[in-house]
Amino acid sequence: MNADQQLTFDLVASAYDAEFTHTAIGRLQRARVYHYLKKNLPARSLRILEINCGSGEDAVWLAKQGHEVTATDASPKMIAQVREKAAAERLESKIVSRICDFDDLSSVFAGEQFDLIFSDFGGLNCVSADELEKLSEDFSRLLRTNGKFIAVVMGRKCLWERFYFLLKGKRSEAFRRNSKEELLASVGHSTVPVWYYSPSEFMKLFSAHFTFERKKPVGLIIPPSFLNPFFEKWKWLLSILHLKEKLISFSVFSNLSDHFFIEMKRR
Repeated sequence: MNADQQLTFDLVASAYDAEFTHTAIGRLQRARVYHYLKKNLPARSLRILEINCGSGEDAVWLAKQGHEVTATDASPKMIAQVREKAAAERLESKIVSRICDFDDLSSVFAGEQFDLIFSDFGGLNCVSADELEKLSEDFSRLLRTNGKFIAVVMGRKCLWERFYFLLKGKRSEAFRRNSKEELLASVGHSTVPVWYYSPSEFMKLFSAHFTFERKKPVGLIIPPSFLNPFFEKWKWLLSILHLKEKLISFSVFSNLSDHFFIEMKRR
């Protein structure tokens, strides 16, 4: 992450929870991620490296499940939020936070090994395909034998996004995720470069060091967060959509959702 990207996330750090984490849609999408984590992680305590940890919401949840979390982010202000949350929940013994960019993970944590590397809500969409292949090698060195890598990634064919922008007559916006080139995504009042991946593309980039375990949709029937202003007024409808997502969250729909949950095991 370059200096401009870091500054962007520093600027949105104080508002991130209000604009996503604690919104009606944000809570429901995160609940789906936690459902998959609970279902697929072992009951024993794990040593977890969380990358692009943001404001620390996931680090706190994982620590409350009994895991030891090393939470990393390139944004100093995001890490400050993590530390505040850990202190407020009295989880300082369970959560260690570090300012660390993707590029520095292998050097900062050289010689250390984890049971799980976790990345939530599109953090790895800020990384190009070439950089992801390099991260695949770094992650394999940081994981114990049979260690897991789990990511929640923005896919290519979000049905909600396509439907919404087609209704508005904005065809280019409806299909923008099809591009394999760098695109700009809004973060607060700024933009950051992003790349979109299908589950198969993402899997292929990590295939030299990881084997595929499973994938699941996140935000198939639950809408994307940019629609939150509307659904905050219609929470009863959002509750119905959440129930429907629970019923049809089959892996085959992973590339049609806002994000997809993907789990891989170190070779």
